Amino acid sequence: MPSEQGFLYEIQNTMTGARYIGRCLNIEVRWSTHLRELQRGRHVSIPMQRDWNAYGPTAFTFRILAVVDGAAELAVQESAIIMEKQPAYNTALTKSGKDLHKEAMRRRAAQNAARVICTHEDEAGLHFDKARFQLMRNAITDETDARLTPDVSSEE
Repeated sequence: MPSEQGFLYEIQNTMTGARYIGRCLNIEVRWSTHLRELQRGRHVSIPMQRDWNAYGPTAFTFRILAVVDGAAELAVQESAIIMEKQPAYNTALTKSGKDLHKEAMRRRAAQNAARVICTHEDEAGLHFDKARFQLMRNAITDETDARLTPDVSSEE
């Protein structure tokens, strides 16, 4: 089975140079989501929302940085770009570095888990088995902690 193709993208404020780096599997849907959140004044990146309110939509550009095969590789490349560029609008990283990036990765893992345990979908939306969701969310959070926390006992 071929791997999924994903996208690394950038939203940039042409007035200030500040940027947001993200990843997704469906670029049109993700861009629409960013626009909708910004237009409603509810974007997760408060600095980007403030600049959107101040400069307006014409001050922002959206571009694809790379097309990547496989979700795992997509996550690796996104993290590398974020750590290298330190984009101002990726607020999970700008507050206290790696600790908040780690928390963002936990949240993203939990969101991915929600997609996996969807029991069915109808016109009202997705429906989940809440008990299974909580178990999977806890397991993923523990696994993510283990992967992102350095083993200090081996460092001597």
